[in-house]
Amino acid sequence: MERLRRIDLILSGDIVGRVRSLVSDDPSGGTNVSYAQLVETPKWWMNLLAPSARPGFTWNHDKLMTDFGRGLAKASGGELVKVRNWTLKPGAPGFHEMPALEG
Repeated sequence: MERLRRIDLILSGDIVGRVRSLVSDDPSGGTNVSYAQLVETPKWWMNLLAPSARPGFTWNHDKLMTDFGRGLAKASGGELVKVRNWTLKPGAPGFHEMPALEG
């Protein structure tokens, strides 16, 4: 953890993996808040459903994170300027590497 700038979390349970949150100053005078998540499902039945369920879970997660961004901006008196969501399937090239975050 970098005080007031970066938080790394380890997830365990029905979903396992890592999460990184980064807060940085934007040259425009605003603030960038970035999140990266590397998660996998350890249960066999989740992996069995994944090929057909992944598009719905991805859509739901992207909407949830976008709504979170809107709520965070509103609560802090700011403005949400940009949202970017992307998903890599487990095992895809680069999946196990924490992506570079803006900041």
